[in-house]
Amino acid sequence: MRRSKYVNQYNLAFIVAVITLLLLANYLFTKLTQKQHFYQQQNLSQSILSNLTIELEYGLSFGNKVDLKNSLEALRDNKGVAIITVYDNQKNTMAELDNRESLSIPDDEELIEIIKPINQSPSSSLSDSLLLNEEILKSVKLERRLGEVRLGMTPLAYSQVSEVLQNYRLALSGSIILLMALLWIYMYYRLSYTSRVMKKMTESLNKSVLPRNILYNIKTREAQALTKAIIDVFLHNKNLEHQLTLLKTEVAQARKDANTELQEFLGFLLKNPIEHDDETIQLFYQSITQEMGDRKSSIWSRDLLKQVITELSSLAKSEKVIIYDNYGGDRINRQVIIDKDNFKRFLLLLLQELVIVCKGYQLTVSFDQRQALNDATVLRIAIDSDAPNFIKGLNTQSLFHFTHDAPVTCYSNNIHLIAAKHLLRKFGGEYFYFEKEIRLEIPVATLATDEPEVWTDSVSPIDTNINALIFDSDPIDKMVLMGYLEKLGVMTDKASTKQVILQKLRHERFDVIMVNSDFFSEPDPFFFTNLLSELAQQEEPTKILVISSDSDVQSSELFKSLNASYIAKPIDIHELKSMLIKLYTDSDDE
Repeated sequence: MRRSKYVNQYNLAFIVAVITLLLLANYLFTKLTQKQHFYQQQNLSQSILSNLTIELEYGLSFGNKVDLKNSLEALRDNKGVAIITVYDNQKNTMAELDNRESLSIPDDEELIEIIKPINQSPSSSLSDSLLLNEEILKSVKLERRLGEVRLGMTPLAYSQVSEVLQNYRLALSGSIILLMALLWIYMYYRLSYTSRVMKKMTESLNKSVLPRNILYNIKTREAQALTKAIIDVFLHNKNLEHQLTLLKTEVAQARKDANTELQEFLGFLLKNPIEHDDETIQLFYQSITQEMGDRKSSIWSRDLLKQVITELSSLAKSEKVIIYDNYGGDRINRQVIIDKDNFKRFLLLLLQELVIVCKGYQLTVSFDQRQALNDATVLRIAIDSDAPNFIKGLNTQSLFHFTHDAPVTCYSNNIHLIAAKHLLRKFGGEYFYFEKEIRLEIPVATLATDEPEVWTDSVSPIDTNINALIFDSDPIDKMVLMGYLEKLGVMTDKASTKQVILQKLRHERFDVIMVNSDFFSEPDPFFFTNLLSELAQQEEPTKILVISSDSDVQSSELFKSLNASYIAKPIDIHELKSMLIKLYTDSDDE
């Protein structure tokens, strides 16, 4: 049934292809013949007019209709000319010859019309006497026009070659149909042959027996290649049982010694001079030997992460790393039940080393808790960064791995990351590598509650599109500000220096620039001169919003010259939203 369905689809597709090819070939043939016929008729008309010009000029000069008609009689029964008409300057018909009846052309049929004016050459005496009078020469030129002749040339459908072209068209269509029919027969034969080969191979595989001479009975190279591939799969499947047995043996051996990696790593540390102190070794030892008992408590996972990020702020600032934290899932607003001390130790070990790995780049940490069975859920921690060392660690899958051959770097044979991995596994969690991120999953229980969610977002995004440029020397404040702006639906971009602000202003459009008080420290007169000049050239000058805990910045001359606005730290998201709406509204009023 399935084979019949595929064959019907193949036949239908082939018929559609044949029809399309026929229509395309006939369309191109028709266009080509019409274009060629038009050029032939145009050349014929030029030849006729060159022969009749003198006679027509003579007849129109004296208004002799008889001579004009006699001149046109030479074209009687001419197969190329349907009708020819001679007019004088007043558009009066002087002579006409109509061959449409003899050519069986209807009166309403559109002809190939060609019009040529008939002019009389000026006499030499008249031209010589009026050479210097341009206006009179113009009038003489008008008087030289005797009239015009209009030729209606025979269209292609009524020409002598129409029947020949029709025969050619039929021959072309027949040739295409014949060739496509031969191609269909050939393809049908190949498909049938392949189907027979596949059927035979399927029967052989079902019987778990491969005939020794199966390759010799196959004629085409494609079928031989297919058969060899199937034989390889067959042999591979035959070895699966043996490989499965070996795998079971290896798993059993690994279960006997679950701490093999830890023992090898400790031996590696004793034999290799690695830069570490006793506190690091003690922390590592405590992490791998820590027993997970009943010391669990209910915590807000996002609060703990923010606390860890705050403790690492000095390290992040020295390493020039900006840490972004995101939260999602319908269970993120519930407390999780976990060993708080060990979970915090795990986060500190993990993020401290990842800050070093991502030196000079940003690091994004995302917490996600979603609906699971009853009150149980999985806490997913996704970490991503564009740092080269982080990407290299993902590609080599060496962030949490130990091997004797690998060097000791921030992303391989790292004491803290290996300790964090074993703490993760003590929580019952596991880690997974992806193309641009690493994801850690920990099964946790959450507190069932009927109370309103503590972390419900009471701030709605701003309806209008606002584009903001952020400059803040404090990475933590910058992270908090960008988090607020993300909730408000504001598009953001970052500038690390004041010169970067100037460069971005010259190439991009921003509604507001948000800076802290350090923006005004150590003022560069050339920078602010250029900044004021750049803002003055804008049709709608970009607003300046200063966010600082130092309110004295409002009294500076630079603050006043920029016509800046001010918000105090710590930032209130409602105040920030109102200020952005006010700045956007003021910009529209201008």
